[in-house]
Order: sequence, then structure tokens, then C-alpha cells
Amino acid sequence: MPLFGTRCRPIRRISIVSLVALAHAQVAAQPSACDGKMLAESQKLVFPYAVRPGGYCDGTVAFNHSAALKLVSYTMGPVRFAPQQPSMKLQSAVPIADTLPKVVGVDKRPAGTYRFDALLPPRGLDLDLTPAIHPKDLKAEHLGFVAWTNRNGGTVYLPVVAGLADPGDAPLLVMRAPQAIVQAAYELCLEGQPCGPQQPWAKDLQEGSRIELNLPRGPSPGQVSIKITVLGPGGKVAGDVLQLLVP
Repeated sequence: MPLFGTRCRPIRRISIVSLVALAHAQVAAQPSACDGKMLAESQKLVFPYAVRPGGYCDGTVAFNHSAALKLVSYTMGPVRFAPQQPSMKLQSAVPIADTLPKVVGVDKRPAGTYRFDALLPPRGLDLDLTPAIHPKDLKAEHLGFVAWTNRNGGTVYLPVVAGLADPGDAPLLVMRAPQAIVQAAYELCLEGQPCGPQQPWAKDLQEGSRIELNLPRGPSPGQVSIKITVLGPGGKVAGDVLQLLVP
């Protein structure tokens, strides 16, 4: 039985993944994945967002947390790096041959001000931890990474391997609630199979709370749809669908 029953007011479709909107509103910058507006506005901040020698940008930015539920990480297992480790490897867990996926990194915490932008080559890239991540005292558990590409006119998310991989790692989805949420539920649709029943995910989330979901691995890479429904204060209902690749 669906979490919210059949008499809920109609679901109003909203965009719950504001990271994508940021990427689509880029201003010309070098490298091309970097956000020109962020480059200009962050220069007076401590450890500012800046172009790095590795062909990417990272550093401190000012965020506008406004979505009802925000995707802040989609990785294979947790992010892993040691406190004094100089760099960390980032790579897509699912090879993409025809395009370079966009990848964004953030501080998953509510007041996080870290941002990373790059295009992810097939061989991956080495993220230097010394200009911003270590000086900002960011730990592995603070960071989230989201990669995506466009496929058939829509956005498809790819799991990122961030740091040392473990053979037992499974795709891990992390979302944050910038606003209070009464209840959240999801419905999982595996490629080529009927959608599963709606599952309760979380309830009584305070502002800034994070919720996680481990996705199943298949015998070969495939696409998964996740239908998310959110009940906010005052009975306000919203929902969206995420398309993800799983290895």
C-alpha cells in the first residue's frame, strides 16, 4: 500500500536536484566544466573556488539551499581518503564511451561551502586535496560526488568511485533535506522489470538531515528509475524521478 494512500492531493512535479540546474547555467570559463560566476564571486572567500592544474575547479563558494530534497552524492560505497593523503582518484563506475560526464562534488553538510566541478575522462582524474579540502578540514565523510550525462533527452546519473574502491561496494545514493520533511518514500524500477511497491524511506526529517539508499548491483550495467515522493509540512506533496546507471 502506498505510503500516502490514494487520496493524497495530486503530486506536483518539482525539480529536486538543483545541482543539475547549476551545471546547465554555466558561464564560459576554463576549464569548460568550471562555473564562471562562481569563479568571479568566490575570490574574496577563504580557500576560494579556483581553476586547478588538474583541469578542474574546486574551493569555497556560497550556496543557495532551496530544493525540497537535494541529491548530494551518488557513489560506489563511501568516499575514502586519509587525513593527510595528497590526492584522491575520481572515476565513473560505469564506462561512458560517447561523452565526458559532468561531475560535481559538495560538502554534504547543511552549511557546506565546498564545490568541485570537472568533466570526468574515462581514465578518471586525480583530485588534489591540498588547495582546499585539507585546509577546510573536510573529512571523507563530509564529501559527496554526483556525475551525470545526457541520454535520450534526459539526465542519467552515474556512480562515482571516490578514492580507494572496495570489491563489496554498492551504489550509494545520498539526499539532503534543506527544509523539514514529514515523510519521504521511494519506488524502485529496475530496467526490464516491473516497478516495485512504494517503500517508506524516512519520516520527520529536520532541516539539513540526510537520507541514504543502497541500490542493488546487477550482473551487468543497467538503468534504474527511482520515483521519490515527499510530504512536507501542511500536507504539501511533491515528487520527482531520478534515472541512474548501476554497475
